[in-house]
Amino acid sequence: MRMTHDQCVAQMAKRVPDYLGPVDKLMPGLPDNRRIAYTDTAWNLGTGVLTLRSKNREGQPVTGTSIVDLERVGKWQDACNRLLKFDKAGGKVLPGLVKRREEARNLCLQG
Repeated sequence: MRMTHDQCVAQMAKRVPDYLGPVDKLMPGLPDNRRIAYTDTAWNLGTGVLTLRSKNREGQPVTGTSIVDLERVGKWQDACNRLLKFDKAGGKVLPGLVKRREEARNLCLQG
C-alpha cells in the first residue's frame, strides 16, 4: 500500500496511543525521552517486549531484568541499554534494527 506523508502522519497519530498508553501504565511518570524510546520499541516489537526478561544459561527468565523491572527499581540506564538486545528478526541480527535500537537507546539515555 502506498500512502502520502500526510496520510502516514495521520495513521501514526491514531496508533501512537495504542503503544504510549501501555508504556505509561507500566511505567508512570517517565521523562519524555524514555517514554518516546520505549513507545518506539513497543510500536516495532509489541508492548510485551517491555516485560520480556533476560534468560539464564538454562533458558529460564531472570527476575528483575525486563525494561519495566529495571525502571521500577531506578536502574533506568540499564533499562535503556536493554533496548540493544532487540536487534534480531528471524534469529538474525539486522543492521537496520541495530541502528534503530542504538538511536532509541541514545534518546532514552538523554537527560
